[in-house]
Amino acid sequence: MKITFLHTVDSNIGHFQPYLAQRSDILATHKVMPELLHNIGRDGFLPKHIQATQAAIQSLATAETDLVVCTCSTLGDIAENTAVGPSTTVIRVDRQLAIDTQPFSRVAVIVAAPSTLTPTKQLFTRLNTHSQIDFVLCDDAWNHFLKGNTQAYYHAVAETLNRQQQRHDIDAIALAQLSMIPAITQSNESKIPLLHSVKSFMNSKMVNPK
Repeated sequence: MKITFLHTVDSNIGHFQPYLAQRSDILATHKVMPELLHNIGRDGFLPKHIQATQAAIQSLATAETDLVVCTCSTLGDIAENTAVGPSTTVIRVDRQLAIDTQPFSRVAVIVAAPSTLTPTKQLFTRLNTHSQIDFVLCDDAWNHFLKGNTQAYYHAVAETLNRQQQRHDIDAIALAQLSMIPAITQSNESKIPLLHSVKSFMNSKMVNPK
C-alpha cells in the first residue's frame, strides 16, 4: 500500500514513524506545505486558498498512490471533497478519530488552532450522533505555536488537558490536532481514555483492510 501524507506542520511526520516502522507493507511518503494552513489561518476559507489546497491534493494523487492522507484538521473537509482519479482515495486523518468517539456518552474534544474549531465541530457532529460532545479551545496555545515557542504550546495544551481530566462528567478526551500529541507526556495521568488521530488512523480499516 502506498500512502502519501500531506502535512502543514513538519513535526507531524514524526508522530507516524513508530507505527509505520512496524508496517513493511506500507510505502509512505510525506509532503509538507505549511503555507496552506498559514493562508487560511490568516485570511479564512477564501476560494483561492481552497483551490490551492485542492491543487496540492490532486498533485499527490498519482495513479500509483492508494491513499492521500491530509493530516491538517483545518483542511480535512477540503481535502476529502477534492476530485481525484479512481485509483486513489483521499481521507482526512481525523475521520477515524471522530468515529472512535462513538462508544462514549460524553466526550471533550480539545482544539488548539481557532481555524480548526469549525471543521472539527462539523466532522464530529456529523460522524458521531450518539455522544454529547464538548469542544474545548485551548486559551492562547496557538499563539505560542505561531511564534515558534513549541514548549509553551505543549504546556498550554497540557494545562487544558489536565483540566478536562479532572472532570467527572466525561468518559473520553480527544485531541483534535496532531501537533498536540507531545503535550500528553506533560499532562497528568488519568483513567479517562485519551484518543488522538494517529493511533485511530493507523488502527483503522483503511490501512488494515483484512
